[in-house]
Amino acid sequence: GFDPSHLPALTLLNLNVNWADIGGLPGGVSLFATNVTKKKYYTSINGLSAGLGIETATAGEPRMIGARVKVRFG
Repeated sequence: GFDPSHLPALTLLNLNVNWADIGGLPGGVSLFATNVTKKKYYTSINGLSAGLGIETATAGEPRMIGARVKVRFG
């Protein structure tokens, strides 16, 4: 059964691609994706000790895709 006092191990797939000095220009581009497989997981599960029989949980981050642009001056 499910044990709320212990979270199971999990593996997430994150990707990151960097391209620096594009065409000799000072800077670069970074593309990234986190939680590529859209895994649903919890980062914490807390029981309320007042005997109310209520459990609270914090969900893990959803998939995120993005880009970063870097420019060097000087």
